[in-house]
Amino acid sequence: MDTVIVDACAMKLVLDPRQFDVLVTTNLFGDILSDLVAGLVGGLGMAPGANIGEDSAIFEAVHGSAPDIVGMGLANPVALMLAAVMLLDHIHLTEMAMRLKR
Repeated sequence: MDTVIVDACAMKLVLDPRQFDVLVTTNLFGDILSDLVAGLVGGLGMAPGANIGEDSAIFEAVHGSAPDIVGMGLANPVALMLAAVMLLDHIHLTEMAMRLKR
């Protein structure tokens, strides 16, 4: 475990994101860093999110609902599908998770 100032963390994520296993941040810094990392993997439409606590967990696409493009055929379902993979892994349905990921 290590403590890093958020701007240095952003630089480290850009240079080599593999050096991190887990990031624990405040809500504001987590939102900023998750958007930065989403840019590294192709944009917000590719980034799943998970908030995991002791008694509950939430899995979602980090980009939100995008109501401005409803009905236009532009939505990218990849982030939501990857969030579902993480959910299935979390509840120990690994085979189903791998099937969806493939």
